Amino acid sequence: MEINKFAITKAKKANIYFNNNILNKKNFFDVVIFRGTIQHIEEPFFYLKSSYKALKKGGLIFLLATPNINSLHYKIYNDLPALDKKRNFFLPSDVIIKNIMKIYKFKLLDCHYPYFGSGYNFFLKDFIFFILKIFGFYKKNVTFPGNMMNLVFKK
Repeated sequence: MEINKFAITKAKKANIYFNNNILNKKNFFDVVIFRGTIQHIEEPFFYLKSSYKALKKGGLIFLLATPNINSLHYKIYNDLPALDKKRNFFLPSDVIIKNIMKIYKFKLLDCHYPYFGSGYNFFLKDFIFFILKIFGFYKKNVTFPGNMMNLVFKK
């Protein structure tokens, strides 16, 4: 499913169409993936609930590259590198997502906080900037353990 008009146009040129989606199918998909998107969706709970209906029994839903407002960085600075204040409708956390998915009858299979080995980790540099930011000597957001999460649920 794609909602970006530019991406849809590009896909059509490559003969890729989005006729089947979580809004018009029931017990159809094996996998649904939200990659770095759930915070940008106007009605995230509606789409998560729709995902449950669209998945086959035993189907998986992945929430990947998702910001985690339960992180130390967010708790101190009230911001994360992956958040875009102009385009966020929902600020997810590991606790909030797990609770929502439990309400929708999903079973948690895995929760991972990618940092080490992600290609974005420079722990010593990130830690120094994190401390400098506390004292006001650094203004940008810092990549830091716990900022992002990947969650996998099963129907």
